Amino acid sequence: MLTAYPENVGILAIEIYFPKRYVDQAELEKHDKVSTGKYTIGLGQTKMGFCDDREAVQNLVEKYKISYKDIGRLEVGTETIILMKLFAESNNTEVEGIDTTNACYGGTNALFNALNWIESSSWDGRYALVVAGDIAVYASGPARPTGGAGCVAMLLGKDAPIVFDRDKPNLTSEFPEVDGHLSNECYLKSLDLCYNRYLEKLITKENCENPSVKSFDYFLFHTPYCKLIQKSFGRLLYNDFIRKSDDPIFESVQKFKSMKSEETYKSKDLEKAFIGISKTEYENKVKPTLLAATEIGNMYCASLYGCLAAALSIIPTDELPIPEIQESLDILNRLKSRIEVTPEKFEEVMNLREKTHGKMDFQAVGDGSSLEDTFFKGTYYLDTIDSKWRRTYKPGGVVAGSLTAKLMSALGTIGSVIPFLQSVDTTSFSALSYITSSLTGAHGGFVIEDLTEDKGDEKQERRFNLNYIHYFINITYCSTQIRIIIINMKSLISENEHGFLC
Repeated sequence: MLTAYPENVGILAIEIYFPKRYVDQAELEKHDKVSTGKYTIGLGQTKMGFCDDREAVQNLVEKYKISYKDIGRLEVGTETIILMKLFAESNNTEVEGIDTTNACYGGTNALFNALNWIESSSWDGRYALVVAGDIAVYASGPARPTGGAGCVAMLLGKDAPIVFDRDKPNLTSEFPEVDGHLSNECYLKSLDLCYNRYLEKLITKENCENPSVKSFDYFLFHTPYCKLIQKSFGRLLYNDFIRKSDDPIFESVQKFKSMKSEETYKSKDLEKAFIGISKTEYENKVKPTLLAATEIGNMYCASLYGCLAAALSIIPTDELPIPEIQESLDILNRLKSRIEVTPEKFEEVMNLREKTHGKMDFQAVGDGSSLEDTFFKGTYYLDTIDSKWRRTYKPGGVVAGSLTAKLMSALGTIGSVIPFLQSVDTTSFSALSYITSSLTGAHGGFVIEDLTEDKGDEKQERRFNLNYIHYFINITYCSTQIRIIIINMKSLISENEHGFLC
């Protein structure tokens, strides 16, 4: 047991994984014989990643060139029940952790569990690995284009460059039960509650005067589909309008001031009006963070963290100096290296997944495509499920990311205790705190404070404080260098057994 609590606990490395193959949503519209723009405009999706029966959501730690022996905790957040293996192969049988299968909150809960372990007296000095990911598939019909697949892995430890202070009721089917309209309404109601509670905290606890959408630089949302996020961002402007309707920006929407709250959730006129007045802010503060979501689709537990990875990859380095992470993520080039398949092939693969779901004692064969055309290097794919439901995976080629190589070079030899990181040319954050009682209403919230002391011309690390905020996720506010809001809600409504998209 360590004698001192670690400092600056957080993310040492982050990696996003998505399938090598995708279907173009415009082509899928033609195949499904629906109106042009139903998926590309109505859902805001351009492409959708998908998997056959051989692909799981994990992208394993060899990508990071980290020894399994140096990992003491594995937390998996997923909406899909999955199994973990491979640690025994390094003779590491002392690994703590659980799988969290709590709708889309699973990834955030896994992150909090891992952070708590490192900050506790139980920590043995090793890394924690958090994996948040899902394969989102729907039965053939209107919900299928809202699918997708992806996974985000985060390696946690002390002295890190980035520091933090949908229900499937029928487990015999891979498809969730969907009530899309109710799901969207629940998302917006949760958004209203989260946003207003958070603004009240800024006013009462942080002495921020008249906080609003204008107070923040970037917004990250849990993203079932991108059009919902555009509507949701407009909804934030509606909440600002209710709080301060005399702002000149709201001159064109005064007629909605007297509309009853319950009616606003179903009013297309109101929705359209606030999407309109929020368009410029949306283009600058939200759309760039939807890079992965637009191209890949719904990743359930990984959706929020996919937006985080996208944000970290596009924020100018003069605002957030993390060049190693940006170089390693390389999201845009990786997306361009995927292979497009026809809607007919996509449908064939979906039928294959449905046919093999829940089977045991079988060999996964895929859809006939070669391994090279199906998987990126570094992907572990399902080979067999035996008569006792034990899964066997085979590895593809493993490529180490540049971020990992640099991190390992800086860290030196990893033993049972991670050595103090002497110097890293990246933004440094410090301290995690969060309110456990807030977990009932949303995925949670973060706020970064700039703690950097002014030392004149003296060279120094920028240091930030990332704190958990009740019900709402936000990175930075007021006068700090970089501001981001992350919204990731879990429905407050009791009808969530219907399998809401959020």
